[in-house]
Amino acid sequence: GEYVDHIQLNVNGEHNVKNALAAIAAAKRIGIDIDTIKKGLLGFTGAKRRFELKGTCNGFTVVDDYAHHPTEIRATLESAKALSLCDHVILTDIYAAREKDTGIVSSKDIVDRMADYDVDVHYIKEFDDIEEFILKNCKKNDLLITMGAGNVDSIGNSLVNR
Repeated sequence: GEYVDHIQLNVNGEHNVKNALAAIAAAKRIGIDIDTIKKGLLGFTGAKRRFELKGTCNGFTVVDDYAHHPTEIRATLESAKALSLCDHVILTDIYAAREKDTGIVSSKDIVDRMADYDVDVHYIKEFDDIEEFILKNCKKNDLLITMGAGNVDSIGNSLVNR
């Protein structure tokens, strides 16, 4: 409830603002001055694969995020202000990281459930086919977000390296 100063961050999202506020409170508690705190926060660019700007391709922006469960996906899309504004959603096979893929739910199941919503959703298995879909559908000034665990970030890397 006390105004301290104007703080600038180099990361997006309300969750990052909350994290910064916690860091500020902790730093002030142990006696760190506000100018040092501001400098430290300004230097924080986020974790790798957390809303990481990859570059551009054909005039659209490519961002990658490691989000791989609903809470992280929501935070990423809210950061991009795109939660209900996605023009296209592409799902590929679920990547089982350390856990075993039980097969209880598949990307195709999710696509079927999303049919109830006003979203243009597609299941595309192969990354090359995803890339082709993106090149046909993304236009100048669009935002493409690749999201998930595993090597899904290779799609964005391939696009920006064209």
